[in-house]
Amino acid sequence: MRIKIISSFVVTALAVLFITASGVLAQEQTSSGFRISPVIVEKTVDAGSSTEAEISIYNPTAVQVTAKIVANDFESSIDESGQPRIIFDTDKNATANSFKALVGDLGSVDIPANSYVKVPVLITVPQNSSPGGYYGVVRVESVTNSSDSSNVNLNASVGTIFMVTVPGAINESLSITEFTAAKDGSNGRFFIGGGDKIQIVTRLTNNGNIHVKPFGRIQILDSKGNSVEQFEFNDREPRANVLPNSTRKFVNDLEYSNFFGKYTITANLGYGNDGNLLTANNTFWVVPLWLVIVAGAFLIVLIVIAILIFKALSKRKNHKIKHRR
Repeated sequence: MRIKIISSFVVTALAVLFITASGVLAQEQTSSGFRISPVIVEKTVDAGSSTEAEISIYNPTAVQVTAKIVANDFESSIDESGQPRIIFDTDKNATANSFKALVGDLGSVDIPANSYVKVPVLITVPQNSSPGGYYGVVRVESVTNSSDSSNVNLNASVGTIFMVTVPGAINESLSITEFTAAKDGSNGRFFIGGGDKIQIVTRLTNNGNIHVKPFGRIQILDSKGNSVEQFEFNDREPRANVLPNSTRKFVNDLEYSNFFGKYTITANLGYGNDGNLLTANNTFWVVPLWLVIVAGAFLIVLIVIAILIFKALSKRKNHKIKHRR
């Protein structure tokens, strides 16, 4: 049960960090136990060579703690949120390139009370390694208290995300799987209630072997071609990543709310080192609720009138038949 709780904590903490950071090396991750920095390390390492990264771990307690340094692979989650799905099973690696295989056993370290320690992480890429991205996390787990009889134990587990690129036949291949409007979590092309918030849903699929950071602009035009809103796509710093062999969904809330009629949405996105471009467009309609009610009432009136006319004509026809007899 304790292992499950720790694993759940790590998944949640690293998921949030991965969404909000993809290149920041000066930030610090904090939990109820250790503090570790940086949040993310991005390295480019040639096949057949090595490089070293350094993580800093702080023990905020008043006693010395022995910390175990653990490496895990991670892959993109299947819910398209972009959150990392950490592989905790020590006997399993990532289905593609394994970051864990590049660092091996990291051992443990004693961290004095209220002190920082620097821990080197040696990344060694074998000569026959496949080019592309290698993704993992180096976690810190408290093992024992080595100097205090109170046996204080930090149950929290935190870590630094590693994104390693091995040069070579790098394939940057991103496509737009879906580009549509949505309301209340439901995609569509016809919405009732112009005063409610409309969202733009963009699903991007990475068929390459390296992570990419898409960017660009999305514009919303009314039926006359006038721009009612435009915004920069994935413009936060650092930009969110789309991992290889995964689809990530981006949802953007529109500030404009006075929708009425037909609208066209257009996306012009870029990604990669070669300036790759993606374009997409779609349309949607928004009809206010009052108009639907009025139209429905008018339709009912027309149906009633049609029924009355039909009955009147049938009665007249029957009257003529009886009169002839």
